[in-house]
Amino acid sequence: AVRAFRAAMRYPALELAVLFAAILAYCSIFLKFGVDWRLPGNETELFQSFGLIWYQSLVEGGQFPLWNPFIRSGLPFVADPMLYIYNPLISLPILIWGPWDGFKLALLAHFLLAGWGMWQLCQTLGIRTPAVRLWVSLLFVFAGQPAARFFQGEYLFVFGFAWIPWIVHNLFQVAR
Repeated sequence: AVRAFRAAMRYPALELAVLFAAILAYCSIFLKFGVDWRLPGNETELFQSFGLIWYQSLVEGGQFPLWNPFIRSGLPFVADPMLYIYNPLISLPILIWGPWDGFKLALLAHFLLAGWGMWQLCQTLGIRTPAVRLWVSLLFVFAGQPAARFFQGEYLFVFGFAWIPWIVHNLFQVAR
């Protein structure tokens, strides 16, 4: 059985399929769609409000939002340091599926991106054993820090966390 598993895992597509299936199972807890299903955390609505303003301004109003009138007496929208709409992996799902469901799909995309990035970094570092690549990738995705930040509602951490292995991978590629 172990020999068959090793033989089957020689194919990178199969490794990635196992990785993505595990991440999808992990993320299925928040992939309940509709407005009735809210994401966990105290800061959920604060972070999702940017997507709501983005969606309403572009889809319903037909213009790019420059100002956020909903916080205090208003704040610049395009210069807000917490703004995530410049990332197409977040803004496109919000525009296509709406601010609530699109945000959940953006979170899923970033968990998948984190796993794939760590898998790619393992290959760059020369880790040849498929089980080790999978294990390291799953450890990265299911680590305590992104899970804790997710359940606190600090989704920007999850969005940024996904890019760390890609940055390191590309630094190694540049160095070579």
